[in-house]
Amino acid sequence: MYKHILLTTDFSPEAERAVPFALELAALTGAPVDLLHVLEHSEMDFGQDLFGISLSWMAWVERERRRLRDELASRVEALRGGCKVNVKAALREGSAAHEIVEYATAEKIDCIVMATHGRSGISRFALGSVAERVVRHSPCAVLIVPGKIAPIAQPRIKKLESADFAMPWASAAH
Repeated sequence: MYKHILLTTDFSPEAERAVPFALELAALTGAPVDLLHVLEHSEMDFGQDLFGISLSWMAWVERERRRLRDELASRVEALRGGCKVNVKAALREGSAAHEIVEYATAEKIDCIVMATHGRSGISRFALGSVAERVVRHSPCAVLIVPGKIAPIAQPRIKKLESADFAMPWASAAH
């Protein structure tokens, strides 16, 4: 069914709710999982270091890249420890929806698993919906996990057997 799964994360509690679904799909299909975070340009905010001196843009971006790589490595290690799924990390920079779709295309992903933040009204209009843009432009299936659902320890995904698709009327015709 699926040969390569992409799990997106922004490290939010909502994104964490998609993890069990991606891991269960991977366990059922034997597919590896790529854990992707996109450092969005809007996140590239200038900060200040410990001494109150403004950091240069390039230095800040490099420090943020290192921090995110460390965070991704930590998450991958935790995911590998809890299951028998092959998980690797990826970090991209740019527009989240665009980078997710580009990554899925380049890596021949056949299922993207992602969460929504459940925004509506003005905040959705102003901020847009990454999930909606991914669904519209994705080269593959997209599993959306609502951000407002209660966290679950075990997703309710059932392994389908070929008998689940049997059509009893088809065999009677022959």
